[in-house]
Amino acid sequence: MSQISNTNLKVICDKATRHALLANGSPMADDIATGAIYVETAPAAGLLPANDAILAALKTAVTNFTDADQQADFIEPVLTLFQGTPLLNQFMYSFWSGVRRALDAHMSRYSVNAMAVGDRSPLDAALRVINLSALVRLHGDFNTYFGDISPVNLFTPLPFVLAHITITGASTLTFVHVSAISDYGPGQIAIHNTKTEGLTSTVLTLTAIAGGLALAPTSTVTVQTDEHLTVCSDTAQVYTDCTGATVTGGVSTDTFDVVILPDRVINAA
Repeated sequence: MSQISNTNLKVICDKATRHALLANGSPMADDIATGAIYVETAPAAGLLPANDAILAALKTAVTNFTDADQQADFIEPVLTLFQGTPLLNQFMYSFWSGVRRALDAHMSRYSVNAMAVGDRSPLDAALRVINLSALVRLHGDFNTYFGDISPVNLFTPLPFVLAHITITGASTLTFVHVSAISDYGPGQIAIHNTKTEGLTSTVLTLTAIAGGLALAPTSTVTVQTDEHLTVCSDTAQVYTDCTGATVTGGVSTDTFDVVILPDRVINAA
C-alpha cells in the first residue's frame, strides 16, 4: 500500500493541465531554463489536437503503476480512457474529472495526508506534506481548471514580474516595484532582458525577499538578446519579492524585469 511517486504525481497533474490548455488554445511556456530564451507559444485551439498530443503518453503513465492500491484508486478513469480515445468535449472533461477525483481519493488513503486548517482538498493536504521535504508543486493552471490547491503548492505558469529596471547611466538605474508573488508559491529569481542595446556585462545586485528575510542575490547579464533569462546567484533559494536593486556596468536605456521562474514547463508533458 504505497502512495504514487512524486514523479508520477507530477506526470499526471502536468498532463491534465496541458490537455486543458491545449484544448482551449492557451499559451504555454516553451522554455524556462538557465541561459534560455523565454518563449511562449499559443497552440491551435481544439480538443482533438489536445487528445492527439497527450492521450497515448497518458495511457502509458497511468498503467505503469505497479502497486495494487494505486491501480485500484485510478481504475475508473483508466478504464474510461481504455474504452477508446474520447472525442467529444464532455467525455474528455469527464475523464479528467475522474482523474481529479481519483487523486483526492488516493491521497486521502494515507494518514500522513490528514487535512489541516487551510488545506483545500486531500490532494492539497498531500502536497503540503510532500513539500516539507521535496519540491512537488503543481502548474498554476492546474488550479484554474481543476481547483482546490493552495497558492503555496502551485508554481507560476509564466515568469512572474516582481519589478522593472531601467539602466540610466554608468552604474545607475531606476527601479520600479510591481508586485510580490501572491497567487503562487515562491520561486527562483531571474533577470529577463526586455530591451538591450550592446551591453557587455551588467551586474545586478537585488534586494530580494526569501522566507521573510531580505537577501542580496546577484545576476551577471552577459547575453544581450531580448527575452533572455539569467538566473541569480543563489539557485537553491526561493523568493517572493524584489524591493530594490543596484548595478555595476550596463548601458543606458537597457531594461530588465526581475521575475520569478516556473518550476518546470509542461508543453511536452
